[in-house]
Amino acid sequence: MGRPPKFPRDVIIRAAEALAAEGEEVGPFRVQQRLGGGRLDRIESILKSWRRDRLQRPHAGAGCPASVTNAAKAAAEKAAALVTDALADVWSEALKAARAEVADEHAQLQRRLEGLEQEIERAVAAVTQAERAAEQAQQAAIEAHQAREAALRTAAEDAATAEPCRQAAERTYHLHADEAEARRAAERALRKEQQRAATADKVAQQAGDKRDAALAALRSTQDRADAAEVAAREAQAHLREEAAARADADAHARQTVALMNARIEKLLTHLPAASAESGVDPEAPDAP
Repeated sequence: MGRPPKFPRDVIIRAAEALAAEGEEVGPFRVQQRLGGGRLDRIESILKSWRRDRLQRPHAGAGCPASVTNAAKAAAEKAAALVTDALADVWSEALKAARAEVADEHAQLQRRLEGLEQEIERAVAAVTQAERAAEQAQQAAIEAHQAREAALRTAAEDAATAEPCRQAAERTYHLHADEAEARRAAERALRKEQQRAATADKVAQQAGDKRDAALAALRSTQDRADAAEVAAREAQAHLREEAAARADADAHARQTVALMNARIEKLLTHLPAASAESGVDPEAPDAP
């Protein structure tokens, strides 16, 4: 068994009667606002029946022939049903079209936003990788500098050691036949240390170049990440503007429906008077 409705039929009719007594328009939106809830299609169905009942009340005891009374009632009911059904169809189609358009635009903006978020994630990953590369390059530069300093110290120590050896070799040249070879050995050792110092300088320079390249890549990646974030914020702002515009369109549609309901109420109110002014003779015999 289904759950009973939140607002019974008599509660909805009382709300409609109260609105009519206050001189307000009686439509599904107004009744829903008065009740504080309820389904619009159920309220509209009950209001149709309530309007038909109201049309029947002024003819009770009027003394008109039954055929005239029934014809007037039938015409009024048919007109009210046609107008109400047409209004419901127009409102339903307009609401469906508006919702479909909003859903399509929302889906497009959502896809754009997801693409921007993915781009931001890739940019962040690239920034992280560049930072790691920069740290590694900086560490390599530090190690190369330390190696260069060590090589320079070793070269200086070797040079300091080689100079006394060279002087001693010169003093004992006449005593040692291999003094020339010892000097050449000292010079080779000095050149070797100089080469080591030059190699250390080259390694340090290469490490510095790598570090500069890594820092440039890091700045470029950060710029792309900033641009992607700005684009994401602009897409979110556009999405909020589109949602606000759709809300305004929805409000305008509801206002249009309310105006049409008011016109229907006015038409239904004047139908009995129109029947009285149609020139039907109450004393004339019924048509065969």
